[in-house]
Amino acid sequence: MDLYYVYRWNQMQLTQNSIDIAELKKRAEAAESALKINEKKLESASSDLEAANQRLEEVEPKLKAETERADGLTQELTDLNQSLPVVKKTAAKRAVDKLLQSDWFNDILTLRHNGGWCAAHRVVCHVKKLDEDGWQEFEDGYEEKELYKVATGFEPQELPEAVICNANQRTLPPLQVPEDAYWSGDEHAV
Repeated sequence: MDLYYVYRWNQMQLTQNSIDIAELKKRAEAAESALKINEKKLESASSDLEAANQRLEEVEPKLKAETERADGLTQELTDLNQSLPVVKKTAAKRAVDKLLQSDWFNDILTLRHNGGWCAAHRVVCHVKKLDEDGWQEFEDGYEEKELYKVATGFEPQELPEAVICNANQRTLPPLQVPEDAYWSGDEHAV
């Protein structure tokens, strides 16, 4: 009987070994199949990587050129920013000079001058109780006698002769605007 058990045990071992061998063969085939799939994936990834490297090599000179261009633009922008205060001051000077020479500005100044003259006319007429005939004496003093050229001695301010009798600003000599009257870099533009 002992021999039978040894025989059975050996049979079981062989059966077990053949099951294990068959299982090992299946595992080996599956591993081999997976290895082939992974090799294909690796080849595909490798070719994708080579294509990406090729594109990177093509893009690199363009990137370098754009970087150099950006550096040049940065330098130009820095130069422009440094010259901006001079440009602002020049533009402000041109704008003021153009405004002073404009018809609109001169019309407003003339209107204000005439308004002041009208106010003075009204005050004199009311205080002196003048009618149109009485006012004619003042008109004659202005036009014929040019009494405006003779100082009274109690005037509130001294004015240049050219502006005392002149209602139209366009006939006056051009204004000489001092440099510090223009907008400076420290002030805000309006």
